[in-house]
Amino acid sequence: MNLRQLTLGLLLLLPAAALCRGIVGAARGAADDAPGRKLHGLSFGPYVAGQSPEKGSLVTEKQIRDRLALLRGRTRWIRTYGSDQGLEKVPRIAKGMGFRVAAGAWVGAGQSDGARQRQLDALRKNVRAGWVDLAVVGSEVVRRGDIPAGDLVKLMKQFRKQIKAAVPVATADTNWVLRKQPMLMEASDVVLAHVYPYWDGVAADRAPAQLRRQYRALHRLAGKEVIVAETGWPSAGGSNQAARASADNAAAYFRAVLDWSEADRVKLFYFEAFDEGWKAGSEGGVGAHWGIFDQDGALKPGMVAGFKPPPARQERERHPSRP
Repeated sequence: MNLRQLTLGLLLLLPAAALCRGIVGAARGAADDAPGRKLHGLSFGPYVAGQSPEKGSLVTEKQIRDRLALLRGRTRWIRTYGSDQGLEKVPRIAKGMGFRVAAGAWVGAGQSDGARQRQLDALRKNVRAGWVDLAVVGSEVVRRGDIPAGDLVKLMKQFRKQIKAAVPVATADTNWVLRKQPMLMEASDVVLAHVYPYWDGVAADRAPAQLRRQYRALHRLAGKEVIVAETGWPSAGGSNQAARASADNAAAYFRAVLDWSEADRVKLFYFEAFDEGWKAGSEGGVGAHWGIFDQDGALKPGMVAGFKPPPARQERERHPSRP
Protein backbone atom coordinates (compact mmCIF):
# COMPACT_ATOMS: atom_id res chain seq x y z
CA MET A 1 0.00 0.00 0.00
CA ASN A 2 1.47 3.35 -1.01
CA LEU A 3 1.23 6.55 1.05
CA ARG A 4 -1.65 7.94 -1.05
CA GLN A 5 -3.77 4.80 -0.47
CA LEU A 6 -2.98 4.86 3.26
CA THR A 7 -3.99 8.51 3.57
CA LEU A 8 -7.24 7.89 1.69
CA GLY A 9 -8.06 4.95 3.97
CA LEU A 10 -7.52 7.01 7.08
CA LEU A 11 -9.75 9.79 5.76
CA LEU A 12 -12.52 7.30 5.15
CA LEU A 13 -12.21 5.95 8.68
CA LEU A 14 -12.37 9.33 10.42
CA PRO A 15 -16.14 9.94 9.99
CA ALA A 16 -16.91 6.43 11.24
CA ALA A 17 -14.68 6.94 14.25
CA ALA A 18 -16.35 10.28 14.99
CA LEU A 19 -19.77 8.65 14.73
CA CYS A 20 -18.74 5.92 17.16
CA ARG A 21 -17.44 8.53 19.61
CA GLY A 22 -20.73 10.40 19.32
CA ILE A 23 -22.78 7.28 19.98
CA VAL A 24 -20.65 6.30 22.95
CA GLY A 25 -20.71 9.84 24.29
CA ALA A 26 -24.49 10.08 23.96
CA ALA A 27 -24.94 6.74 25.68
CA ARG A 28 -22.59 7.80 28.46
CA GLY A 29 -24.48 11.09 28.91
CA ALA A 30 -27.82 9.27 29.00
CA ALA A 31 -26.43 6.86 31.57
CA ASP A 32 -25.23 9.76 33.71
CA ASP A 33 -28.75 11.20 33.74
CA ALA A 34 -30.67 7.90 33.94
CA PRO A 35 -32.52 7.53 37.26
CA GLY A 36 -31.37 4.68 39.45
CA ARG A 37 -34.44 4.90 41.70
CA LYS A 38 -37.93 6.35 41.61
CA LEU A 39 -39.84 8.75 43.79
CA HIS A 40 -43.08 7.50 45.26
CA GLY A 41 -44.79 10.57 43.87
CA LEU A 42 -44.41 14.06 42.39
CA SER A 43 -46.75 17.03 42.49
CA PHE A 44 -47.60 17.77 38.86
CA GLY A 45 -48.51 21.10 37.34
CA PRO A 46 -48.17 21.16 33.53
CA TYR A 47 -48.18 24.96 33.15
CA VAL A 48 -45.48 26.52 30.98
CA ALA A 49 -44.14 30.08 30.81
CA GLY A 50 -46.93 32.62 30.43
CA GLN A 51 -49.67 30.28 31.64
CA SER A 52 -51.53 30.50 34.93
CA PRO A 53 -54.69 28.91 36.29
CA GLU A 54 -55.47 32.31 37.79
CA LYS A 55 -55.71 33.69 34.24
CA GLY A 56 -57.79 30.75 33.05
CA SER A 57 -55.02 29.28 30.87
CA LEU A 58 -56.13 26.11 29.12
CA VAL A 59 -53.79 23.12 29.31
CA THR A 60 -53.63 21.05 26.11
CA GLU A 61 -53.42 17.27 25.88
CA LYS A 62 -50.10 17.52 24.02
CA GLN A 63 -48.70 19.71 26.77
CA ILE A 64 -49.73 17.19 29.40
CA ARG A 65 -48.19 14.30 27.47
CA ASP A 66 -44.94 16.17 26.85
CA ARG A 67 -44.56 17.06 30.52
CA LEU A 68 -45.46 13.57 31.75
CA ALA A 69 -42.97 12.01 29.33
CA LEU A 70 -40.18 13.79 31.23
CA LEU A 71 -41.28 12.09 34.46
CA ARG A 72 -41.23 8.51 33.15
CA GLY A 73 -38.82 6.40 35.12
CA ARG A 74 -38.59 9.03 37.87
CA THR A 75 -41.85 8.63 39.79
CA ARG A 76 -44.58 6.05 40.31
CA TRP A 77 -47.36 8.49 41.18
CA ILE A 78 -48.33 12.00 40.16
CA ARG A 79 -50.57 14.35 42.10
CA THR A 80 -52.81 17.03 40.59
CA TYR A 81 -54.69 19.87 42.27
CA GLY A 82 -57.57 20.81 39.99
CA SER A 83 -60.06 19.28 37.58
CA ASP A 84 -60.80 22.06 35.12
CA GLN A 85 -59.10 24.15 32.40
CA GLY A 86 -57.72 20.96 30.86
CA LEU A 87 -56.41 19.45 34.10
CA GLU A 88 -59.34 17.03 34.09
CA LYS A 89 -57.54 15.24 31.22
CA VAL A 90 -54.46 14.46 33.30
CA PRO A 91 -55.71 11.28 35.07
CA ARG A 92 -56.69 9.54 31.82
CA ILE A 93 -53.45 10.44 30.09
CA ALA A 94 -51.26 9.64 33.09
CA LYS A 95 -52.85 6.24 33.67
CA GLY A 96 -52.33 5.44 30.01
CA MET A 97 -48.64 6.27 30.43
CA GLY A 98 -48.25 3.96 33.40
CA PHE A 99 -48.51 6.36 36.34
CA ARG A 100 -50.72 6.01 39.39
CA VAL A 101 -52.76 9.13 40.04
CA ALA A 102 -53.74 11.17 43.07
CA ALA A 103 -56.19 13.61 41.48
CA GLY A 104 -57.54 16.74 43.11
CA ALA A 105 -60.60 18.94 42.99
CA TRP A 106 -59.77 22.56 43.78
CA VAL A 107 -61.76 24.09 46.64
CA GLY A 108 -61.05 27.76 47.22
CA ALA A 109 -62.31 31.08 48.54
CA GLY A 110 -64.48 33.13 46.23
CA GLN A 111 -65.34 30.02 44.23
CA SER A 112 -68.95 29.92 43.08
CA ASP A 113 -71.07 26.91 43.98
CA GLY A 114 -71.24 26.06 40.28
CA ALA A 115 -67.47 26.21 39.78
CA ARG A 116 -66.86 24.03 42.83
CA GLN A 117 -69.43 21.51 41.69
CA ARG A 118 -67.85 21.33 38.23
CA GLN A 119 -64.52 20.50 39.88
CA LEU A 120 -66.09 17.74 41.98
CA ASP A 121 -68.13 16.39 39.05
CA ALA A 122 -65.04 16.13 36.85
CA LEU A 123 -63.09 14.37 39.59
CA ARG A 124 -66.00 12.00 40.23
CA LYS A 125 -66.19 11.17 36.52
CA ASN A 126 -62.47 10.32 36.45
CA VAL A 127 -62.80 8.16 39.58
CA ARG A 128 -65.68 6.19 38.07
CA ALA A 129 -63.71 5.72 34.85
CA GLY A 130 -60.93 4.04 36.82
CA TRP A 131 -58.31 6.73 36.17
CA VAL A 132 -57.88 7.86 39.79
CA ASP A 133 -56.20 5.90 42.60
CA LEU A 134 -56.63 8.55 45.31
CA ALA A 135 -59.17 11.40 45.28
CA VAL A 136 -58.09 14.62 47.00
CA VAL A 137 -60.86 17.09 47.87
CA GLY A 138 -59.14 20.41 48.44
CA SER A 139 -55.56 21.32 49.28
CA GLU A 140 -54.71 23.54 52.28
CA VAL A 141 -58.29 24.79 52.28
CA VAL A 142 -58.38 25.23 56.05
CA ARG A 143 -54.89 26.74 56.26
CA ARG A 144 -55.96 29.46 53.84
CA GLY A 145 -59.24 29.94 55.70
CA ASP A 146 -61.25 29.37 52.53
CA ILE A 147 -63.99 27.35 54.21
CA PRO A 148 -64.41 26.03 57.78
CA ALA A 149 -63.09 22.55 58.57
CA GLY A 150 -66.61 21.26 59.31
CA ASP A 151 -67.89 22.33 55.89
CA LEU A 152 -64.95 20.64 54.18
CA VAL A 153 -65.66 17.41 56.04
CA LYS A 154 -69.27 17.52 54.81
CA LEU A 155 -68.06 18.07 51.26
CA MET A 156 -65.78 15.02 51.52
CA LYS A 157 -68.55 12.82 52.90
CA GLN A 158 -70.91 13.84 50.11
CA PHE A 159 -68.25 13.17 47.49
CA ARG A 160 -67.47 9.74 48.93
CA LYS A 161 -71.14 8.74 48.72
CA GLN A 162 -71.43 9.97 45.14
CA ILE A 163 -68.41 8.23 43.63
CA LYS A 164 -69.63 4.71 44.52
CA ALA A 165 -66.11 3.36 44.12
CA ALA A 166 -63.50 1.77 46.37
CA VAL A 167 -61.10 4.68 45.96
CA PRO A 168 -59.70 6.44 49.05
CA VAL A 169 -60.90 10.00 49.58
CA ALA A 170 -58.96 12.58 51.58
CA THR A 171 -58.11 16.23 51.92
CA ALA A 172 -54.58 17.59 52.23
CA ASP A 173 -53.30 20.25 54.59
CA THR A 174 -50.23 21.25 56.58
CA ASN A 175 -49.19 19.05 59.46
CA TRP A 176 -49.87 21.97 61.84
CA VAL A 177 -53.48 22.36 60.64
CA LEU A 178 -54.10 18.61 60.79
CA ARG A 179 -52.94 18.51 64.40
CA LYS A 180 -55.21 21.42 65.32
CA GLN A 181 -58.16 20.08 63.31
CA PRO A 182 -58.12 16.29 63.85
CA MET A 183 -61.57 16.03 62.24
CA LEU A 184 -59.80 16.41 58.89
CA MET A 185 -57.74 13.29 59.61
CA GLU A 186 -60.78 11.40 60.89
CA ALA A 187 -62.74 12.23 57.73
CA SER A 188 -59.89 11.17 55.40
CA ASP A 189 -59.25 7.57 54.41
CA VAL A 190 -55.53 8.34 54.50
CA VAL A 191 -53.84 11.36 56.07
CA LEU A 192 -52.24 13.69 53.51
CA ALA A 193 -49.78 16.01 55.25
CA HIS A 194 -47.77 18.90 53.85
CA VAL A 195 -44.49 19.20 55.74
CA TYR A 196 -42.13 22.06 54.91
CA PRO A 197 -39.07 22.73 57.06
CA TYR A 198 -38.35 25.66 54.72
CA TRP A 199 -41.59 27.41 55.68
CA ASP A 200 -40.84 26.59 59.33
CA GLY A 201 -37.61 28.59 58.96
CA VAL A 202 -35.35 25.59 59.62
CA ALA A 203 -31.80 25.62 58.22
CA ALA A 204 -31.17 23.22 55.34
CA ASP A 205 -28.75 21.00 57.27
CA ARG A 206 -31.38 20.43 59.97
CA ALA A 207 -34.38 20.20 57.64
CA PRO A 208 -34.41 16.42 56.97
CA ALA A 209 -34.41 15.67 60.71
CA GLN A 210 -37.28 18.15 61.16
CA LEU A 211 -39.26 16.40 58.41
CA ARG A 212 -38.74 13.01 60.09
CA ARG A 213 -39.79 14.31 63.51
CA GLN A 214 -42.96 15.94 62.21
CA TYR A 215 -43.93 12.86 60.21
CA ARG A 216 -43.47 10.54 63.20
CA ALA A 217 -45.40 12.85 65.54
CA LEU A 218 -48.32 13.03 63.12
CA HIS A 219 -48.22 9.28 62.53
CA ARG A 220 -48.58 8.65 66.28
CA LEU A 221 -51.53 11.04 66.46
CA ALA A 222 -53.37 9.96 63.30
CA GLY A 223 -53.94 6.27 64.02
CA LYS A 224 -53.98 5.54 60.27
CA GLU A 225 -51.71 5.70 57.25
CA VAL A 226 -49.91 9.02 56.82
CA ILE A 227 -48.57 10.13 53.44
CA VAL A 228 -46.29 13.15 53.11
CA ALA A 229 -48.36 14.74 50.36
CA GLU A 230 -45.95 17.65 49.88
CA THR A 231 -42.43 18.54 50.90
CA GLY A 232 -39.67 20.30 49.03
CA TRP A 233 -37.06 23.05 49.00
CA PRO A 234 -36.81 26.04 46.64
CA SER A 235 -33.69 26.40 44.51
CA ALA A 236 -33.83 30.23 44.43
CA GLY A 237 -35.88 33.17 45.62
CA GLY A 238 -34.69 34.18 49.07
CA SER A 239 -34.62 33.10 52.69
CA ASN A 240 -37.15 32.38 55.42
CA GLN A 241 -35.38 32.92 58.74
CA ALA A 242 -32.60 30.29 58.82
CA ALA A 243 -33.92 28.52 55.70
CA ARG A 244 -32.05 29.69 52.59
CA ALA A 245 -33.30 28.98 49.09
CA SER A 246 -30.44 27.85 46.85
CA ALA A 247 -29.66 25.22 44.24
CA ASP A 248 -27.25 23.44 46.58
CA ASN A 249 -29.71 23.34 49.48
CA ALA A 250 -32.54 22.17 47.21
CA ALA A 251 -30.39 19.34 45.83
CA ALA A 252 -29.17 18.27 49.27
CA TYR A 253 -32.71 18.23 50.68
CA PHE A 254 -34.01 16.29 47.69
CA ARG A 255 -31.32 13.63 48.11
CA ALA A 256 -31.88 13.35 51.88
CA VAL A 257 -35.66 13.05 51.46
CA LEU A 258 -35.30 10.28 48.88
CA ASP A 259 -32.81 8.43 51.08
CA TRP A 260 -35.19 8.58 54.07
CA SER A 261 -38.40 7.70 52.21
CA GLU A 262 -36.68 4.76 50.55
CA ALA A 263 -34.99 3.47 53.72
CA ASP A 264 -38.10 3.83 55.94
CA ARG A 265 -40.61 3.03 53.16
CA VAL A 266 -42.44 6.31 53.66
CA LYS A 267 -44.93 7.26 50.95
CA LEU A 268 -44.09 10.77 49.87
CA PHE A 269 -44.99 13.22 47.11
CA TYR A 270 -42.16 15.62 46.38
CA PHE A 271 -43.13 19.19 45.55
CA GLU A 272 -42.85 19.64 42.69
CA ALA A 273 -42.08 18.36 39.20
CA PHE A 274 -41.62 21.68 37.36
CA ASP A 275 -40.94 25.29 38.24
CA GLU A 276 -44.12 27.32 37.75
CA GLY A 277 -43.58 31.02 37.29
CA TRP A 278 -47.15 32.02 38.08
CA LYS A 279 -46.74 30.98 41.72
CA ALA A 280 -44.40 33.89 42.39
CA GLY A 281 -47.49 36.07 42.58
CA SER A 282 -48.80 34.41 45.74
CA GLU A 283 -45.60 33.06 47.33
CA GLY A 284 -43.03 35.69 46.40
CA GLY A 285 -39.75 34.91 44.67
CA VAL A 286 -39.47 31.35 45.99
CA GLY A 287 -42.85 30.41 44.51
CA ALA A 288 -41.38 29.98 41.04
CA HIS A 289 -38.49 27.70 42.08
CA TRP A 290 -39.78 24.51 43.73
CA GLY A 291 -39.41 22.19 40.73
CA ILE A 292 -36.85 19.47 40.23
CA PHE A 293 -37.15 20.48 36.56
CA ASP A 294 -36.96 24.10 35.46
CA GLN A 295 -39.86 25.70 33.62
CA ASP A 296 -38.36 24.71 30.25
CA GLY A 297 -38.38 21.04 31.24
CA ALA A 298 -34.66 20.59 31.98
CA LEU A 299 -33.73 18.56 35.06
CA LYS A 300 -31.84 20.85 37.41
CA PRO A 301 -28.18 19.76 37.61
CA GLY A 302 -28.15 19.15 41.36
CA MET A 303 -31.16 16.86 41.14
CA VAL A 304 -29.46 14.27 38.93
CA ALA A 305 -27.42 12.95 41.87
CA GLY A 306 -30.58 12.58 43.95
CA PHE A 307 -31.84 9.82 41.67
CA LYS A 308 -28.66 7.81 42.12
CA PRO A 309 -28.91 5.06 44.75
CA PRO A 310 -26.98 5.60 48.01
CA PRO A 311 -23.41 4.22 47.90
CA ALA A 312 -24.26 1.16 50.00
CA ARG A 313 -27.06 0.17 47.61
CA GLN A 314 -24.84 0.75 44.58
CA GLU A 315 -22.27 -1.61 46.09
CA ARG A 316 -24.93 -4.29 46.72
CA GLU A 317 -26.15 -3.98 43.12
CA ARG A 318 -22.61 -4.36 41.79
CA HIS A 319 -21.91 -7.36 44.06
CA PRO A 320 -25.27 -9.04 44.82
CA SER A 321 -23.65 -12.12 46.37
CA ARG A 322 -22.04 -10.09 49.14
CA PRO A 323 -23.87 -9.87 52.49
